[in-house]
Amino acid sequence: FPLPDRSHALVNGWYFQGLGWLPRSRLRLVGILLRGVLAKGAFRSRRRLVLMMPPNLELGVRAHQDEFRRRVQPAHRQLVEECSKRESAAGPPELVELVDQLADDAGEYFWYIGIVGGYAWKSELKLARFCRRHLAVSDLASHQELVLACREPEPAPHTVFSLDWYRALPSETASSDVGDERRVRHERLRVRRQAAESAARAALAGQPKLRQRFEALLSVAQEFAAVREEQVSEFTLAWPVFRLALRRLGEELVRRKVLDEADEIYFLTRGEVIAASGDLAQTAGTRREIWERHRRLSPPLWLGPEHPLWRQMMDDQVDSFRAATATSGQELVRGMPSSPGVARGRVRVVTGPEGFGSFQAGEILVAQATTPGWTPLFARAAAVVTDTGSVMAHASLVAREYGIPAVVGTGEATRKLRDGMLITVDGSAGVVLEGVRN
Repeated sequence: FPLPDRSHALVNGWYFQGLGWLPRSRLRLVGILLRGVLAKGAFRSRRRLVLMMPPNLELGVRAHQDEFRRRVQPAHRQLVEECSKRESAAGPPELVELVDQLADDAGEYFWYIGIVGGYAWKSELKLARFCRRHLAVSDLASHQELVLACREPEPAPHTVFSLDWYRALPSETASSDVGDERRVRHERLRVRRQAAESAARAALAGQPKLRQRFEALLSVAQEFAAVREEQVSEFTLAWPVFRLALRRLGEELVRRKVLDEADEIYFLTRGEVIAASGDLAQTAGTRREIWERHRRLSPPLWLGPEHPLWRQMMDDQVDSFRAATATSGQELVRGMPSSPGVARGRVRVVTGPEGFGSFQAGEILVAQATTPGWTPLFARAAAVVTDTGSVMAHASLVAREYGIPAVVGTGEATRKLRDGMLITVDGSAGVVLEGVRN
């Protein structure tokens, strides 16, 4: 069921996927999926059949989860290890081949994040709907409390500030080790989660069928929350090798007088690196200037008019996640509730690692997006608000790990919120309010 090429676009460095193929009604969408099954002979192949199943069907996800554990994950780890050993002795052609291999493999790995790790929010959606229907009057503040601390995080040398290879890794720079703090925090959140589980079970006492349904939904949601965190944390396993290989290629181009500095290689195309001819320093410099301008832009959540079916599907899902706000005041921005709780503080807009040093404890972190390299800021932040993202985004996962409220996918936080503004972030309701309210 491939998407047409026209449904993919890269605009000012941001990737967008089009929805032109999506019909205007759910019934027609079912028809398209069924025709895809028949046209591709999916019934003769388990893999094809699984691909045609609705993405929230657990059976299809389990098949991909098994394949990920059995083949994809061990093969990816082995390839990264092999390429790491080959890198130091490889010449330029082999270095290009090495980068190609790892990039292709990372692409397949990412596909499994979407299918397997992506089921985390779908299973959580089912849990959220159950809680809204059957636990609305219980002591459970938000269903999100039930999926906190499902996996103990582990710092890794492949943690990144950005998926852009140009950015140095945290392991290449001085960074503080917060391992002990991390373990203490995880235990505190585990206790908080268990208290939420107890509140839910108490509310369902005397209702054995509902209790059984709750336990089943809870088990799957917690399982896939942990799987998602594991998959996402390993996605950048190859990034240190990418950085080393490209550094060596850059040094070779400097030696051949194609570039003035090795880091300019990040602004060349693959074809230009392979050709390795001419003076490309000016070309790289011009592209770096464009990149600097583009990276300061805040991307819209969508381009053009919204698709009605997509909007309906997204609204239904977000409304299921959204709890009633526990605060009052003028609403400044609204997004997806992705980590529960309420926090108050002053805004600090951070655009990249260069702004990390100015971030103070107790401030509200406001950013376009965050990556694992931003994690030290979460230890100091009172809450997080981002322009982009969903419950699968890094900001959502790490905010839950740190037990701080988060609102993501606002589309306009970095434009509307300014340094020093006093705001209240309600991560359970997915709103940001002006000032400090009770």
